[in-house]
Amino acid sequence: MNVLVHLYLLSILGVKWVLCKPTIAPFTNFIDTQSLKNLVEKENSIVKLLDFRSNNEREVFGYIQGSILVPDFLTSENVDDPPHSIAREIFFNEKDEKGKQVVFITNKRKLGEVYQTLIALGYLEAQDSIKGYIEGINALREAGGEIELPRIINFYALQESLNLGSTLLIDVRNRSELNSPGQIPSSVCLPLHEILNGAFQLASAQFRERYGFAKPIQSDIFILTCRSGRRILVAEKYMKSLGYNHIRIYPGSFKDWVVKGGRTINADFSLDYETL
Repeated sequence: MNVLVHLYLLSILGVKWVLCKPTIAPFTNFIDTQSLKNLVEKENSIVKLLDFRSNNEREVFGYIQGSILVPDFLTSENVDDPPHSIAREIFFNEKDEKGKQVVFITNKRKLGEVYQTLIALGYLEAQDSIKGYIEGINALREAGGEIELPRIINFYALQESLNLGSTLLIDVRNRSELNSPGQIPSSVCLPLHEILNGAFQLASAQFRERYGFAKPIQSDIFILTCRSGRRILVAEKYMKSLGYNHIRIYPGSFKDWVVKGGRTINADFSLDYETL
């Protein structure tokens, strides 16, 4: 009876119980940034990269080209649930795995559950067949590694990116719209009709004087936003025709930002200007 009473009291306190799982020794076989960079750059490299970070982390910091993005749900504690059985067929094929070096990408906080998930998916528990990378995608980028960023970015990832000061957000609405109802803080204005009418034909100095920020070069990565996500598709298509192939878009745009509680400010653009 005492046991039942204790369990009842613990349930009231919100204590979470996990049914018996096999104990797995702590994972210790890590790969450093330079070694991972070298491994990825090798021609015909026999390596399988499994990215266990959240979608939000990938949208903010990027991912390694060719890595397999493992869905977040697979790192849940119930590794014997049906979704994991299905996942075994997608992420693990015994024939294909022979002779391959498996590297998983995660962070320290999720290390234990990620390693347990790998074992549940069928990977050998032998330490020499699996390596873990926990030094961070930024470390790899700083070492000269090539990092991709998803085309789409969501509200939370955009908010974090702006807080970090790691992205340029271009609003293609008209200046009057940024005056009222407002703009996303740190965003800059480059109206769609001016993009289509020659903004990128301006010299760099003229561009900066007119728009207040440096003219992007073709290799730059930046994000487009508008009111509801329609105008950015037109801007993206046109700018890609000019060679800008690293454009990202915020589909929900200003409407989504407001609905989700994002802070806004009112711009103070003079509407007395020469049209392009």
